[in-house]
Amino acid sequence: MRNYIELLLKFDDEINDESPKDFDHRLSTERVLKIQSILKDDLNLEFEFEGNEEIQDASFFAELKSLPGNSMISRVSITFSCFGDLVNISGEYCDTCLYEQIDNILTKNGYVIIPKKLLDTEYNGKSPYIKGTWADRYFNYL
Repeated sequence: MRNYIELLLKFDDEINDESPKDFDHRLSTERVLKIQSILKDDLNLEFEFEGNEEIQDASFFAELKSLPGNSMISRVSITFSCFGDLVNISGEYCDTCLYEQIDNILTKNGYVIIPKKLLDTEYNGKSPYIKGTWADRYFNYL
C-alpha cells in the first residue's frame, strides 16, 4: 500500500507554493487533454476542460468537470495538481464501479489519486504560508 503522507511531503515545497520550478505547463496540459479524450472514448463520459488562463494563483493547473447528461455520474470533478502528478477526484457517482474505472485510467497514465479522507486532514508540511488542509495545499487557489 502506498504511503500517501510521504508522497505529499515529498512534493511539498517551502518556497514555491503554486508550482515547482521544473513544472512544464504545456506538457501537463497535453496529458490532461489526453485523459479527457480517453474518458470520452473508453467510458463515453464528457468532461469540460478548465485550465490555462482560467486558473491562476493556485497549486493546481487544470480541472475536468463532468457535463450534464452523463448518465453514470453527476457532478464529478478531476483536479490536477502542479506537483507530482497528484490528482483529486470529487463528486457523486451514480455507478460505484465508475470511480474505479476513472481511477484505473488515471493510474495507467501516471497519476496518483490522493484519498479524500487524507486531503481533508490538517496541512502540516513545509510551507509557512499554507494554512488549512492538504487539499488546500495541492488542489486549491492560494
